[in-house]
Amino acid sequence: TVKLDALSPRLTLLARALTGKNIDVLPAENEGGWKDEAFYLPAAFSKLSTVEQNLYFYLFRVVYLSIQSRENLNWHTKTTSKSLDDSRRKAEETGPQVLQVMEDEFPAVAQFFYEVKPHFETQTCNPKSRPELFWLFGKYMVNKGLNAPPASASPDGDAAGTNPHSP
Repeated sequence: TVKLDALSPRLTLLARALTGKNIDVLPAENEGGWKDEAFYLPAAFSKLSTVEQNLYFYLFRVVYLSIQSRENLNWHTKTTSKSLDDSRRKAEETGPQVLQVMEDEFPAVAQFFYEVKPHFETQTCNPKSRPELFWLFGKYMVNKGLNAPPASASPDGDAAGTNPHSP
């Protein structure tokens, strides 16, 4: 198991370098995501078979979230409630957009995604649920910060959307 608290100072430095913003890397209740000036990541991670892969997972997620932040892919208003499933699904839907940028700018990090994705495609919370790709894509969170576009320009084409769930 790799614990976020041991990596957080270095991941925070990386997040700030990639975004040019005063990003904090904070523990999430589960998969986490990007919200305002914070990247939420799992407090501990051991889903992959080696310590090295579990460490690289955190690097992947910071790079992924930095691109997601730059592309402004998040919920931006609180007027309509979005479920956890909606937030995970939206993050997965916009994943290819983030991954395309990652392939261009950070090909080795993108390669990690393609290497571990099959593992997560076989993992489910229960037999009727979707694969646990949310570990790779995270979830959309409510962004109330300065990056928020006008409500009419929200990335889901909806004038309003929110994720009531905590990180």
